[in-house]
Amino acid sequence: MKTFLVAILFAGVVLSVRAQDQPVENCDRLYSQRGASLFSAVECYSKLSKGAPADRKEELYERSFTALMAVVEDSPGTPEEARAVRQALALSEEYSKVFPASVKARYWRARVAGFEASGAKSGSLHEDLKLARSEVPAIDGFGPARLLGELERDPVLAEKDLADAYLNAPANSSNHLAYAKALRSNGKLLEAKAVLTRFLSMNDPDLNPFPDAPLRGRKPENERNRQSARALLAQMNGQISAH
Repeated sequence: MKTFLVAILFAGVVLSVRAQDQPVENCDRLYSQRGASLFSAVECYSKLSKGAPADRKEELYERSFTALMAVVEDSPGTPEEARAVRQALALSEEYSKVFPASVKARYWRARVAGFEASGAKSGSLHEDLKLARSEVPAIDGFGPARLLGELERDPVLAEKDLADAYLNAPANSSNHLAYAKALRSNGKLLEAKAVLTRFLSMNDPDLNPFPDAPLRGRKPENERNRQSARALLAQMNGQISAH
């Protein structure tokens, strides 16, 4: 009888978790449709976050940021990009107020700070990114190391940061491209070529930073990065042949 009751309780927990995940999957499905549906996904995540426990709420904030960053990357120089930036900045303020001690909140604040016209907060931005690299390095596909590398003016230090992101999060195609660019800048053409060649041999299932949420795949980002990688590879082949 005791075993039977335990089995019932366990089944109830499983069903409860599945029921909780189902609405998130609905939001993720909106995300997967891209375009204007990305804004709908953000609204969907926001509604789910109301009354959610703290850990779940933070997860939903991160999903919202990911969707808004997708708009920025998909629609550069458009009204949609401007709208996404405004929403991301407002969401950053909200996240920081709800979780003032959260390092993840500080990371996303730094992630969107670059969209502000003023560079007055650049010092705080670097501090937030360094803290995030120390405390939550894997967030956003090793985003702290990648962003620090892209912001770093010293090419040697930039290469080190971008190598960290590349080696630890190869499922993020942006890490391949950023690291290859750093290697090229430092005259390491053959190493950069090897990184790009490996990246171009990978398929989309291998380039999903969210393997547990297939609807959040980054196929558009992957394809854009492939196009950039092919162009960069062609340029480097010319440089290598010239030598």
